Amino acid sequence: MMRRREKEILWALKHLSEKTDGFSDPRLLLVGGYALRTFVPLTRFTRDCDFVTKKEEGWAIDRLRVLLPEGFSIERLEKRGSYGFMRCVKLVRHNDARVKVSLWISWKAR
Repeated sequence: MMRRREKEILWALKHLSEKTDGFSDPRLLLVGGYALRTFVPLTRFTRDCDFVTKKEEGWAIDRLRVLLPEGFSIERLEKRGSYGFMRCVKLVRHNDARVKVSLWISWKAR
């Protein structure tokens, strides 16, 4: 089940990288467990994939909403002045179970 989640997150990362010109438009930084894997060989799985971005002119999140990979929906979105977050989820089937795949995008003003 965890491998199924990992496969789905990898697909989402590739999709977002392509749609944001390598995470540069809008600029996204990968944080958390997936970011650690770049530097430290980890064997444990993580439940979600976390990004951060800056709030600049307008909300980058408004642009990201339309770039979500197929099947992901917005579970929660909060904009609070100088910061906020968006949690996106996708339920995928694995044998007889449903696996929840999550993307978190947080932002803060400069």
